[in-house]
Amino acid sequence: NGYLVKTTAPDVLIIRGETPLANVLGAVGFLKRYAGIRRYWPDNPGGLGDVVPQRKTFVLPQIEWRDWPYFLSLVMSTPDTRGPQGPLSRSVRFSYFWRFHYTIPSNESYHRLMKAVENIGREDLFPLINGKRYIPEVYLRGSRRTTRHGWQPCVSNPEVARIMAESIGETFAKNRDKIAESLSVNDGYGECHCENCKALDLPTTDINGRVDISDRYIRFNNRVAERVHEQYPDRLLAFLGYGPVRQPPKTVKPHPMLMPVYVGSENTFEVIDKWAATDIRHMGMYYHHHGDWRLMPMVYPGLIKRRI
Repeated sequence: NGYLVKTTAPDVLIIRGETPLANVLGAVGFLKRYAGIRRYWPDNPGGLGDVVPQRKTFVLPQIEWRDWPYFLSLVMSTPDTRGPQGPLSRSVRFSYFWRFHYTIPSNESYHRLMKAVENIGREDLFPLINGKRYIPEVYLRGSRRTTRHGWQPCVSNPEVARIMAESIGETFAKNRDKIAESLSVNDGYGECHCENCKALDLPTTDINGRVDISDRYIRFNNRVAERVHEQYPDRLLAFLGYGPVRQPPKTVKPHPMLMPVYVGSENTFEVIDKWAATDIRHMGMYYHHHGDWRLMPMVYPGLIKRRI
């Protein structure tokens, strides 16, 4: 998402990015640096959060400036819907002034990647719970059919890994610039209790208590990554390090394509050190900001910088 801002003649200004989003970031970067415009929080244009200097004339010096977002992937979600909307905004509204760009998605994705809605009839893909296969409810979310959370796939079934790898491959084939895809557990509990899935666990695993269960899902993610790696070895597969994958695995190393994005309320830096010990190459952090059961705020840039 890098861009170039350049004057090629007294009356010619070029703003050019590597991607469509980079073009927008370049325009915003120009407005900030050379026009002095600021946006301090989400608001309608001209609201209290905006600073727009007034000038009768606007003259530019000779410019040749290249820049890019500091972080490879940086996003903040907000329920606020004020301000201009556009196709690039999606859930990352008002983000251009803060150099946000959702380059590495890490949302819950098992249900989507295994095409759960399309495969409801294939019961063996879904978890065995209390002696029977659990089939999630399908509902409409806007115009899109999706499934309720609160369940995990039968990750010992090789068909689940094949379908997910195929879905990821389809995504990368459609978008050559996409450097990462999400490979994350669904939200909630609902682990599979079939014998083949339990064989992926450790002797110390407590499925219901989610103790020592990371190995199960890292083994599964590794199988998906191995398939994807054959065609797209330079991409990343990010997964939320929360719920059953909150702690690093003990008996298996993550595939080099895998990137944990830690979410949790434990000592963040201690968990980062534990994940680092598994020889991962990349790591992300997902912080919550609200006054419920987590502290607010939870971003410590200086400490994070030193730890990294």
